[in-house]
Amino acid sequence: DLMGGEIHVESAPGQGSNFIVRLPFGRMPEQSQAVNSESATAAHPGDAESLRFDGASVLLVEDNEMNQQVAMELLAKAGIQATVANHGREAVEQVQRQSFDLVLMDIQMPVMDGLEAAREIRRLEGEGKVLRKQVSETGNPAAVAQPGPLPMIAFTACSMSGDHEKSLAAGMNGHLDKPIELAEMFRALQRWLPAKPVNIKQRTLGSGASGASLPVIPGINVDVGLRHVDGNQNLYQKLLRQFLTEFGDMERQFLAELQEGKTEDARRRVHNLKGVAGALGASDLQKAAAQMELDLGRGESNADQRLNPLWQQLQSILLAIATTMEPEVNSFELRTDESRKAGTAEQLKAMLEQMKEPLLQYDPLPCQELMEAIRSKTWPEEFRINLAELDRQIGNYRLTEAVATLERMLL
Repeated sequence: DLMGGEIHVESAPGQGSNFIVRLPFGRMPEQSQAVNSESATAAHPGDAESLRFDGASVLLVEDNEMNQQVAMELLAKAGIQATVANHGREAVEQVQRQSFDLVLMDIQMPVMDGLEAAREIRRLEGEGKVLRKQVSETGNPAAVAQPGPLPMIAFTACSMSGDHEKSLAAGMNGHLDKPIELAEMFRALQRWLPAKPVNIKQRTLGSGASGASLPVIPGINVDVGLRHVDGNQNLYQKLLRQFLTEFGDMERQFLAELQEGKTEDARRRVHNLKGVAGALGASDLQKAAAQMELDLGRGESNADQRLNPLWQQLQSILLAIATTMEPEVNSFELRTDESRKAGTAEQLKAMLEQMKEPLLQYDPLPCQELMEAIRSKTWPEEFRINLAELDRQIGNYRLTEAVATLERMLL
C-alpha cells in the first residue's frame, strides 16, 4: 500500500490459486535503457506514452460518471474515439447501431450488468446483428452487419475470486481491475487494436498541471490518485469536487435502500464508492467499502457493525476534501471580470472554426488549447451558457457532444 501497489488472490476449488502482486515502477533514465529495441518493446509492451491508436473506436460501458471521466482521459490520450454507454442495455443497443473496434465493459451496473450484456452481444453476433468494420475493395472501411467476434474486455473495482473466470465464460476476451492502471490497459488495447509508436516529445496530451503541487489531503494518497489520471491535475481536482457531490449524502441514501429491502442497490452504491475511492487514492476508505460490499453480498448479519467505521472513513474524507480544495469557478458564467480583455462575436467564431477539425478527428489536445485561449477573454452575454457547456464537454472528453454544441454556436 505504501508503494501504491496491490496484492490479491484468486482461488477456485479443484483448479488452484493465483497470487497477484502489482507494484508501480518508473521508467529508467534514457541513457540506462536497453539499447536492444526488442528488449525495450518487451519491457514496455503497452507504454501509454509511446503508443497511439488513432482512428480506433471503443465503446465504454460504465455507469459511474467519475469513472467515465478517468477512462475517457486515458483513451483520449491514445487518440481513441470513445462512446459511452451507461449500462449493459445501452451497450447492446449501441453495437447494433454503430461499429466498434473494442468494448470496455464494467461488470456491476444497473438495468443490465456487464456479464448479461456480453452474453447478449455474443448471441446477436451469431445472428449477424452486431456491426463490424469491413474494408471494401476500395480500401475504405464500412460498417456492415456480419457475424464475427467483437473484442470485449471486462473491468471491475477490486475483482474478487472467480470474477475473471465469470467474465471469460460470458464471452469476454480479457479482464482489467479498477482503478485502471495505465500500463495494464494499454497492454490490453495493444492486443486488440492496431497501434503505432509516436515521439512523445511531439505528441503528448496536456497534463493539466498548474505547476504548483496539490495540497496534502488527509486520508488520500494524492500521488496514487494522480497516477490513475496520468498526472492530470485539473481532472484530478475535478474528480475530488465531484466526490463531494456524489457521496456527500451516501449514508442517508444507503440506509434508506436497506430499509426498503433494496439490498442490491445498496451494495452497488458501496461498490461504486469502493471503485472511486481507489481511483482517488483513498485506500483505507476503499478497503472499508470493499469489506462492506463483501458482507452485503454474503448476507452476513454483522454487516451493521461495519457501517460506523465506513461512515467515519467517508465523513473524514469528505471533510478533508471540503476544507482543502478551493471552490471551482466557471469563468464563462462570471458577469464581470475586469482582468480579462473583451472579445467580439467575430473573434470567438473564428476560434470556434479552428476547433471543428480536431473535434471531428477526436483530437482533444488542440481543443483544450483553444479553450484555454478562449477562457483568457470575456465574451458577449449570449455565448456564455454555450461556452460553459462546451468547456465542460471538452474537459470531460465528451467530444461527440461538443461537436453538436459547437455547430449550434456557429449557426
